[in-house]
Amino acid sequence: MDEITYYKNYLAGTLIALQESLEKGVWKIYEKGCPLHITAHSLRGSGATYGFPEITEAASALEESTAGQAGRKLAALISVIRMVIGVEGSMRLHAANETTQAHEYKKRKLLIADDDQAVVKIASLALEKSGEFDVIAAINAAEAVKLALEEKPDAILLDFMLSESSGTEVLQTLRANAQTRTIPVIFFTSRADGLSEKKFIELGAIGVIAKPFDPFALPAQVGKFF
Repeated sequence: MDEITYYKNYLAGTLIALQESLEKGVWKIYEKGCPLHITAHSLRGSGATYGFPEITEAASALEESTAGQAGRKLAALISVIRMVIGVEGSMRLHAANETTQAHEYKKRKLLIADDDQAVVKIASLALEKSGEFDVIAAINAAEAVKLALEEKPDAILLDFMLSESSGTEVLQTLRANAQTRTIPVIFFTSRADGLSEKKFIELGAIGVIAKPFDPFALPAQVGKFF
């Protein structure tokens, strides 16, 4: 797959998340560091990298907007993405991508466990559009353990601070069960300084990915661990 096709596939997935954010009014609580701001920042850079200045311009406008302006800027960005790829074109790209990759190699199954549904949505889209991962998701500790037992994922991207219990407790539960003991766990956390990363590794994780994250860089960050 050439780079432009890959990028347009990424845009097609991002478009779905952006449209959902617009429909649900997520832009009303827009602020620096929120998932929508991070996505705008990622699109700003990737548009420049892949030679789509219209994407860069629209994403920059959203990234630099206030909460009061974000809805209008988000709608403009969505329109630009639709013009770049076309809705029908994006569907054809995605279908062709899946067909090709099904014959090339087996995708890795990744379980994402995070209680922030916006994070789960954006991370899942970014990972699946890379063509390297099949993603399943859990939004609490009990569901994470249940899916780990049922689905036997190749790895788990685990939020360090789930609402019901800590990631450490979930990891301990997984390690205590023979069926999930060997599943690699990557912590997903905003506490990713050098000392904390060392502590997470000592707890049994194979790696750490920091929040806030860059959706476009996430597949490579996850892929290097397993």
